[in-house]
Amino acid sequence: MKCYYHNEIDAVATCSRCGKSLCKECADKYRPILCDDCFQEIQEENEQAKNDALIDTRNEWIKSLIFGVISAVIFYLIFEPGNGMQEGMIAALWGFTWPWGFAVL
Repeated sequence: MKCYYHNEIDAVATCSRCGKSLCKECADKYRPILCDDCFQEIQEENEQAKNDALIDTRNEWIKSLIFGVISAVIFYLIFEPGNGMQEGMIAALWGFTWPWGFAVL
């Protein structure tokens, strides 16, 4: 059996993902043993997963901000000035955004 990439060289291993035959030079490139095509696919999958995680994190921060602003407005409308309004707004921001803050860490 010959190497998938080097037709003139005998194969000594196979790609652990797709099974393509690989010569010693190709087999020594990556650990675990992978062909160039599979290695590139894995790199692209990892990059996509990283991008998806960043999007999820951004969405969690946006939800946290929206809930914090809404809760601050609600407490602003409920409490009269000088009657604990500032403490109520701080408590609302802290209480409603706390779970999302930890979700994105």
